[in-house]
Amino acid sequence: MQLLHHSTLGKYGFIATQAGDPTASRNMVNSTALNAGFGAYLSDEKFYLGVSALNLYSNVYSANEAKPLHIASQRRFYVMTGYHLGINNNVKLNPNFLIDVPTGDSPKINLTFLVEYKDMLDIGLDWIGLDWAAGDAIKFLSRVKISELIVFGYSYDFHTTELGLLNTGSHEVMLGATF
Repeated sequence: MQLLHHSTLGKYGFIATQAGDPTASRNMVNSTALNAGFGAYLSDEKFYLGVSALNLYSNVYSANEAKPLHIASQRRFYVMTGYHLGINNNVKLNPNFLIDVPTGDSPKINLTFLVEYKDMLDIGLDWIGLDWAAGDAIKFLSRVKISELIVFGYSYDFHTTELGLLNTGSHEVMLGATF
């Protein structure tokens, strides 16, 4: 649960693309605001379901008193569900469905399909998969076990919107520790 949110807009952290832009403050702005979130997760060996809510308090941050730059934290509600389908002792298929409902905006849907190599390798490829974010992107996902504690993840996002005309996608890497 997140109770406090702190944000900083500093003179080196935000650079206006146009000189004299009234929405770009050159002054340091710090703020702290109370916020809360909630989540619940239910699972068994094959099925899982989760719900969560973020930013239950709607906070507004402003750059200065005279000409406020309003940045509002947006309430979001999530529902996810998935299923573990065992193909054999070493391979599982994991379809997952996520719906993101931001207040004041249309819901966003993600469908993910992972192929998990369970107990097949102590070290090596853990899982690979595809993710489809409706109206946004298709993603290739993978995770490799480096050791019993360390995992490495990689994903490549290919945008299916007009943004895809301006770039060739994005690469993301993750290094994690599992306990």
